[in-house]
Amino acid sequence: MRLILTTIILTGALLASAGAAAEELSAFQGVTSDPSEDKANPDDPCAAVTCLYGQLTGNSQSECDPTVKAFKSIKATKKHGIFDPTGTLKKRTNFLNGCPSADSGIVSSILKKFGKLKSF
Repeated sequence: MRLILTTIILTGALLASAGAAAEELSAFQGVTSDPSEDKANPDDPCAAVTCLYGQLTGNSQSECDPTVKAFKSIKATKKHGIFDPTGTLKKRTNFLNGCPSADSGIVSSILKKFGKLKSF
C-alpha cells in the first residue's frame, strides 16, 4: 500500500513540475499512509500469494509475516497427530485457489516450494 501511495504522489509531483493543472492534482492532497493498511490480511488468499511469492523470490516484507504464519498453520495430520504432507498440500492448494486473480504458474511454484513443508 505504501508503495502505491508513494508512486501516486511521485507521479503527481512529476505532473506538477511538467505544468499540469493544479485542479487535476487536488485529488491527491491530504493522502496519508495509514499504518494499519500496511499489514496484509492473513485470511486473504490473494495476499498470501503475493507474500509467499515475495518469500519465494527473496523479497519478503515484514508486513507479510502474519500472512506467511497463517499459511504455515494450514496443516493436515494423520492418526495420532502425525504430520501429513499430502493432506497439507491439498489444504494449502485449496486455500491459494481461493484467489481467482492469482497466476496459476506462480501458485504452482509456491506450492512446489512450500506446499508439503511442515515448517519453513
